[in-house]
Amino acid sequence: MTVGVLCMPEHGHFAPLRPVIRGFVARGHEVVVFSHAAFKEWVEASGARFVDLFAHHPLDEADGESRPVPCRYVSFAGHFLESLVELLRSYSVALIVYETFAVAGPVIGELLNVPYVNLSPAHNRPPGATPADLKSTPEKSVSSQCRKAIEKLHEKGFTNIDPFSYLSYRSPHLNLYCEPPIFLLPAERPPFEPLAFFGCLDLALGDRPTTSYFKTNKRRIYVSFGTVIWRYFAEKAERAIKGIEEAFRDHPEYEVLLSLGGGQLELESSSGFQVLPFVDQWSALQEADLIVTHQGMNTTHEAIYHQVPMVSYPFFADQPALCKRCVDLGLAFEMTNVRAEAIRGLVETVFQERKALRERLSEARRWEIEVASNRQKVFDRMTALTAG
Repeated sequence: MTVGVLCMPEHGHFAPLRPVIRGFVARGHEVVVFSHAAFKEWVEASGARFVDLFAHHPLDEADGESRPVPCRYVSFAGHFLESLVELLRSYSVALIVYETFAVAGPVIGELLNVPYVNLSPAHNRPPGATPADLKSTPEKSVSSQCRKAIEKLHEKGFTNIDPFSYLSYRSPHLNLYCEPPIFLLPAERPPFEPLAFFGCLDLALGDRPTTSYFKTNKRRIYVSFGTVIWRYFAEKAERAIKGIEEAFRDHPEYEVLLSLGGGQLELESSSGFQVLPFVDQWSALQEADLIVTHQGMNTTHEAIYHQVPMVSYPFFADQPALCKRCVDLGLAFEMTNVRAEAIRGLVETVFQERKALRERLSEARRWEIEVASNRQKVFDRMTALTAG
């Protein structure tokens, strides 16, 4: 069969789709990935077919104004509705897999009458969680283009779609959850049903050559707040990074690797304090003794897999809840004060507790391996959806 995979231009959402794509290719299915050109090289190297979703459907044409930015993905689904349906029809897709932000996925699935599977690239974000999730996002502005696109979707029968449906548009067929089961408690699971735990790790990353970043045998700290924070929380991120810089630059006991994730800060590398625009995170975590993180989904579980203790500084969306879960599980400490002396004191505490953290992380790593080892059963469930 032909599997259509839809992903918006979000690197953090494409990452957990990679094992989905690899898995279907390995089973001999034709996989067509409809996404952004940034992912073309990886898709084709995996054996899947790539279609530039935005070459003839420019996102700015659908909506270049709404905030938060993913509201524009709702606009995209409505504005280009007919063209998108015909595009996927032309590839005779029998199954659609989409990440939650790709609202076009379930809409196209309904109109083509093919099953669609949602992949949830966030921690415990059930349908109906929209208001609480948005509370921490400072900029909210729905454009007239977005409202028109939603009116069009309503006319087609999708009356439950609103500007923030990118947060929680689930599938009635199957929803893939990108964490091990312990991260979603039994009482939290009903809104996600039908549910399958898939995890987010692309373990094939371990087969690539790695990059060595750290230069000494000092205590190695990797700092990354991801990429999306710069859309909304640049000042908060800068304050935290400045505190980290003051705490550890040229410190005799520490070596710091800082990934700016595309952020624009006037920071220079120095002895023991390396600043890079982007970092191969899989490689960095293989060397790091500790990570200071925004507690994003992919970063969290890659850190767990590599058994790296976490200092958590969440910003918004699912990050505070995932931070709390990791703290409760004994995998992380939360950073609430970004003054240099407070950061240094917290990091010292983490190193003092490192043995206990390592023991918990070793157990947690088994959770990651177990959920990944169960993926073939999940692929069976997805394939079975096309039998009817």
